[in-house]
Amino acid sequence: FQFEPARWVAPVLVSSSSSQSSSDLEQFEVFDGAPTTQWLSLQQLQAHHDATVTCGADVVHGLQGRLPAMLGKPASECRFMQLQHLTRGAGVTPHVDAPSPTADLIATLALTGPGYVRVGHVYVPLNAGDVYALCGPARWDVPHSVCPSIRDRRSITFRYAYQNE
Repeated sequence: FQFEPARWVAPVLVSSSSSQSSSDLEQFEVFDGAPTTQWLSLQQLQAHHDATVTCGADVVHGLQGRLPAMLGKPASECRFMQLQHLTRGAGVTPHVDAPSPTADLIATLALTGPGYVRVGHVYVPLNAGDVYALCGPARWDVPHSVCPSIRDRRSITFRYAYQNE
């Protein structure tokens, strides 16, 4: 889906048995109300006929399961993922996250680099393979953004909610 000029996103369902309701996910503004039946499925990618796709999906699946503990939030469940491509010179303008769909923690894996994200007045350098995460006030109260880069930027954002919700 083209969310903005020079910004492409693809939603990915983690599991068909996710406790997140489809209607809640479909309301996420970034995906333009697309029904979850049009989303990519991690399970289908793991069963893909192309070994490269399968390997990549397996790595992403393993990472999405380990990230919460690595980030000190072990009781979190990945609700969905977002693949993102920003063309050279494009960024994500400063914003605070919307409350829906529910996601207490977001963690983004930079697939390409170098680049920067900004949280408040702090600039965080990113290289390919780096992960950054936002939760609590950093998501809801502090403007954050992705700075324009001289190269195309690709990333995967994992959106987690605490399992008791």
